[in-house]
Amino acid sequence: HIVKPVQFFIPFYRGSLVPRWMAAVGLLAYEILSGFKSPGPFKVLGPQKMLEIFPNLERIGLVGGVSYFDCSCNDARLTLETLKAAVSHGAHTHSYCEVLNLERQDGVFTVKFKDCLDGDSQDLSLRAKTVVSAAGAWADQLQSMAKEELFNLKMTSGIHLILEKNRLNLPFTMSVESGEDNRVIYLVPHEHYLLIGTTDRFVEPKPDEISISKRDVSYLLNLVNRYFPEAKLSADDVQSAFVGVRPLVGSADGKSESELPRDYEIRSNHNGYIAVTGGKLTTYRHMAQKVVDLLVHDFFPDFAFKPCSSISPISGGEMMSDKYGIQEEIKLSQEHLQIIQSRYGSNVSIVGAHICAAEDGAERISDDIPYLWGEIDYFVHMEQALSLSDVLIRRSEIFFIQPLLPDSLLRKIALRMSKLLGTDENWVDREIELYLREIQKTLGAITVINA
Repeated sequence: HIVKPVQFFIPFYRGSLVPRWMAAVGLLAYEILSGFKSPGPFKVLGPQKMLEIFPNLERIGLVGGVSYFDCSCNDARLTLETLKAAVSHGAHTHSYCEVLNLERQDGVFTVKFKDCLDGDSQDLSLRAKTVVSAAGAWADQLQSMAKEELFNLKMTSGIHLILEKNRLNLPFTMSVESGEDNRVIYLVPHEHYLLIGTTDRFVEPKPDEISISKRDVSYLLNLVNRYFPEAKLSADDVQSAFVGVRPLVGSADGKSESELPRDYEIRSNHNGYIAVTGGKLTTYRHMAQKVVDLLVHDFFPDFAFKPCSSISPISGGEMMSDKYGIQEEIKLSQEHLQIIQSRYGSNVSIVGAHICAAEDGAERISDDIPYLWGEIDYFVHMEQALSLSDVLIRRSEIFFIQPLLPDSLLRKIALRMSKLLGTDENWVDREIELYLREIQKTLGAITVINA
């Protein structure tokens, strides 16, 4: 339910950096190496066929295209489902906690941290024989606390823009080449919006201060307009956006942003502290397996652990029958049940229980947003949603569909969360203010362009 097959199309023009025949040879080699297990075969297409599929595509210089199959992944939900799987196996997870200090004495680590949501709480601490730092872009900060050698990470930022789907009406995902820096940019149509990205620029190693720049917004819009000149996209068409930072290991000497490898690095000083950073989604479970194997081998050789498999399903990934188990209990169309299954996989029955438990659980939160009130309850009860931004940005795609919700709806969602979390009216006001501040920070560059 997290990883789904996607058909990609690539247009080729006279003067393209990679000619069509070379791309076709590469795709053939890929299919052979994968044992022809792709969801569908690749195809070489002529210019007329490309224009039949994408009638608004730039015609001048078009020599054809290729199509192939790959997969897309909802990375935010992948993270959530992995954490939920860990909890089901006995892990304790704590959100919004910041590590303040890390020290080792007499063979035992003490990790001091604070609860960032509770301003009145005292600093907390945990003691452990071993510590694993998987801090991503913040890895060097943890290395410094642990008095370990720094990774000296190189940081690049990448932004994505969200547009209304009908601005281009793409029937399939397309990847296009940027002549400016030879990057490949993806145009990905989703059910309710179009995703465009991503950029790749070196930034200062301060991941907390990353932001969307006017330069990157213009870069993406200008590129899309080059391939679809009739669209005439401008910043006014951008309904939301987001930015991320990539921690890259290795030397950047003489290399562009896109030339740096997406490798990972694992370090252990054999006293119980292990650090891992870098990598990408396709290697995250392999990285985890190597870290766990290292932990067990070096520090727990005689401990009787339960069998562990790096290929076991994460939360929601169990095999399912065609029956949803909730259709008779809630009054939802078959179409919406399929949407819920697509979002939550085998957790659909738990989501269904939350939908059934509330009187308005099966009602959409608004006509424009394809989420139910029961899903909001599920986010709070089962996915540790502790803030309004958690629900709207990090648990759902509501921010992508409509970031500036009507004041009445925003307050209604916050009031519902407040009741579930046992907070007061002050919490509601504060969360609305924090959410509005967060989206203003995120969309600030676009607002400046529009002004």
